[in-house]
Amino acid sequence: RRIFKTETNVTDEIEEATPDMVIKDYKGIFDIILGDINIVYENYSDADQTFRLCNFFNSFKLKRKYDYILIDCPPTISLYTNAALYASDYYIIPSKLDRYSSLGTANLMNVVKSRIRKIKQSGISNISLEPLGIIYTDIPKKLSEEQQALKAEMENLPELKDMYFFENNFISSKNLQYGQENRLTKANSKRICAEIELRIQEEYKNENK
Repeated sequence: RRIFKTETNVTDEIEEATPDMVIKDYKGIFDIILGDINIVYENYSDADQTFRLCNFFNSFKLKRKYDYILIDCPPTISLYTNAALYASDYYIIPSKLDRYSSLGTANLMNVVKSRIRKIKQSGISNISLEPLGIIYTDIPKKLSEEQQALKAEMENLPELKDMYFFENNFISSKNLQYGQENRLTKANSKRICAEIELRIQEEYKNENK
């Protein structure tokens, strides 16, 4: 919330967020900026806030410090999604394997492309943002015939047919105690991360040919 903190009146003096204030170390494995439910009170959706995250990264040269910075966004277009997009080089869209999700994913792709196009036309920011692909969530390890047909239908939608679909996905399984649940094993998480890294390398090579 500190990054998006905005003055509410002319007498307010907001202390600028610094990495030491918001970045926390997790067991020496990775650094994380934790979310805050109270961030909803900072949703003023003005141009200044839209570029807060991008400016934060640039001011403290965080893209030089880290190999990768991952930003988790809500599945809606909002101030925070826009801020994350403007601060990013690539984006991944998670999607469930059902008809409603496929339509939502296609619509989201169109919205993101439209936002990027408008920003470039306005000259506000020299944004360079490319999709890495779509990753399925909450799918069984083995798809039924119906699910296979739905998967093929989704991947051939006009808006998505040129998109990359990840081979490694977030698998769900039946749990006798809790019912259906997502299971992200260490091995599966490594495969997903490796594929994401490979996609970044491929896109980078394509951009610098």
